[in-house]
Amino acid sequence: MPRNVRNFWIDLEVDGRSDIGTGPVDKNGGLIATFKMRSDGGIEYALMVVGKARPDGSLLLMVQVPGQGIVYQHETER
Repeated sequence: MPRNVRNFWIDLEVDGRSDIGTGPVDKNGGLIATFKMRSDGGIEYALMVVGKARPDGSLLLMVQVPGQGIVYQHETER
């Protein structure tokens, strides 16, 4: 069992690199991860992942897609 468990944790693998990991330090901490893509010489927002710590201690994770709103939501109990 880990000594310190964070509210959220992200492990990334980009072009074979799997040593990228991060999460909020504070017990009330959250995160926002925005994914962008190149499109017709510009940049478009593809999706956003939002993690929030609620005042009651529960956690909320949402995936938002531009033009569609929230497409996935997961909540934990206290």
